[in-house]
Amino acid sequence: MEVDRSEIEKVLAPTPFEFVAPYAWIEAYIYTTITGFAEYEDTFGDYYGSTGVVIPARFGEHTGGYYAHCFKNKDYGTAPGREAMGFPIKYAELRMQKVGRAVTATTRRPTASVDLSLVIGDGAAKPPVDVVRSPHLLL
Repeated sequence: MEVDRSEIEKVLAPTPFEFVAPYAWIEAYIYTTITGFAEYEDTFGDYYGSTGVVIPARFGEHTGGYYAHCFKNKDYGTAPGREAMGFPIKYAELRMQKVGRAVTATTRRPTASVDLSLVIGDGAAKPPVDVVRSPHLLL
């Protein structure tokens, strides 16, 4: 989605990252496999899920996506290490549903909520020119 430049600059202000473009992506995933390789039966409730707000940013000559917010319903043993190293994980209740081309997702926690609703198109949407959406800039 397109976002006012000043809002993106506010998010980046306390970071070492530079402004690239006035866009943000809200990503929502439900993992029904372990790293995409094999299906598994999760006996501890809902499938592992993640929702995040990613904005394009630059660090030196590297352009990528900065995870401004990341909500997960599970992260087991890796959560303490990720949060301590700056990955902004917060736990939340996550729900996602897909019926035909319609997709809805909900993220809920005491301090925030995000509701997404979209209709998947027939073709792949292209990101704006010079905007990288790969969320790997924050190391």
